[in-house]
Amino acid sequence: MTDRKTYPTFADFYLDNRKRKGKKYLLDIADAKLDWFQLQKLLEKNNFWKKELEEHFYPPLFMFKIIVMQYWYDFSDQEIEDALYDRISFMRFIHLNVNDPVPDHTTIYRFRKRLYKAQLATPLFNEIKSQLTWHKLRIIRGSSSSPLLSESSSSQSENLQLELDFK
Repeated sequence: MTDRKTYPTFADFYLDNRKRKGKKYLLDIADAKLDWFQLQKLLEKNNFWKKELEEHFYPPLFMFKIIVMQYWYDFSDQEIEDALYDRISFMRFIHLNVNDPVPDHTTIYRFRKRLYKAQLATPLFNEIKSQLTWHKLRIIRGSSSSPLLSESSSSQSENLQLELDFK
């Protein structure tokens, strides 16, 4: 997760395997299906996060995945920070070990603000939309309880909208 080397604890191994059998988790599917390397290349075209990376050790892709979850779950900065402390699926999605530091809500806010200022939010979310469409998946933004993941026909995929309504 960070430039500092952290190693998984026994708790991390336990939590990583703690899934209900047969249940598909939105974040696990999204993490497996999306080409994060492609998104990382888009993030690295601009050094908008360089100073914070040196200060906080939170890589841009790690922070962007937090913004993606925040959008899908309709969380505020404080709510996503709280969720990162106690939701196993969120920790798995961003590859956060139990003993890793969690970015606070002001760091999340600063990252999102710089992402928009660098005009990277729209291309990044469009890339996610494109990749989901290619996999014939769609994510219907939901309340904090859970957004929906569904397989879609090609006609439904064309109508998928990711509104970028938070700044």
